[in-house]
Amino acid sequence: MDMANCVLVFSFAGFDPLSGEEAGERVLHVGPLRAVDNWRSSWVRRLPDRRLVLIALSTSNQNQGATLQRLCDACAQLDIEAVVTTGPMVAPEELDTSENVTAIDFVNHDVVLAEADLLVTHAGHGTVAAGLKYGVPMMCIPFGRDQDLNADRVATLGLGTVLHPDSETDLLRRAVRDMLKDDALRNRARKFGYSLQDHPGIEEALTAIDNTINSSHPS
Repeated sequence: MDMANCVLVFSFAGFDPLSGEEAGERVLHVGPLRAVDNWRSSWVRRLPDRRLVLIALSTSNQNQGATLQRLCDACAQLDIEAVVTTGPMVAPEELDTSENVTAIDFVNHDVVLAEADLLVTHAGHGTVAAGLKYGVPMMCIPFGRDQDLNADRVATLGLGTVLHPDSETDLLRRAVRDMLKDDALRNRARKFGYSLQDHPGIEEALTAIDNTINSSHPS
């Protein structure tokens, strides 16, 4: 990296503790690298008068099935609507859900997060970045990999909390309840989301690459 003329970081500058002067002038944060998906999900709210919680604990196998079930049980005890996206590792029918909890293998997170009041996530960078973009408070339940670092950053910025995957149902229920009541948390998350509206993106990344190539090989 020290030899590079330009370093592109596919994350938000405000989320990276090494942004700013410490990163150096060659470093440009251009937001998460996500495929442009013009397909819109057919998902619709079942209980539009209730607070909405999105639960997404990774699309890879991290033994998240038991944690997902406890989250389903916790949300069943609250006056909310919960959507659980299981991914390919857990079949939706394997989860015992209730009238206010829907389990589905896939739904476009952009569609749900646009309306969500809380995101429960394993704290993978992609899901966290989506939560940041939409200004949604996050309950982070990291299982490993980079997730502990991401969850710690969310907590440090005051945008959410961190719980252990083995947390019992009652603790999860109370955490969801308390976070939905926390107006200060919600306002901080929304403010962070607003701050990303003018954040550099893929166009700035392409321009930076062109400029670097042109400066290295002038015509």
